Amino acid sequence: MKKITFILLAFTITIGACHQKLQNTQTKDMNAKYTFENTQWRLVKIAGADSIPKVQKEIFLQFNKMDSSFSGNAGCNNMTGRYTADGNKLSFGPAAMTRMMCPPEQMNIENLFTRAINTTDNFIITKENLELRIGTETLATFVASYNK
Repeated sequence: MKKITFILLAFTITIGACHQKLQNTQTKDMNAKYTFENTQWRLVKIAGADSIPKVQKEIFLQFNKMDSSFSGNAGCNNMTGRYTADGNKLSFGPAAMTRMMCPPEQMNIENLFTRAINTTDNFIITKENLELRIGTETLATFVASYNK
């Protein structure tokens, strides 16, 4: 009886370890605690801008695995659309956005943000950071805001 219990326990631990490793295949850091799809990602750096100006709404992206949709705020306007992810490959479909006018510095960041989304072809997660990239060039860097 003890032998059967030991075998079942060893089997359960092995399966659990394999499952955890598979969940993090989209990360560079296999110990990352944030995952692509259950985290709100806040923009901290974007190519083409020295800094992110203070904005009324936090600039963020969030991915919904259930229907392959994303939503977020680009600094002035809200956005939503579809994405396709396969391993670390990533592409965004056309996004629907509100069209409010904001101060020029916010509109500049929003234009850089939408350009980054339109040209992204892959991503990487390292610890609490998400990078949207084209090839090896980082277009935008996000930090995890929270886990759902």
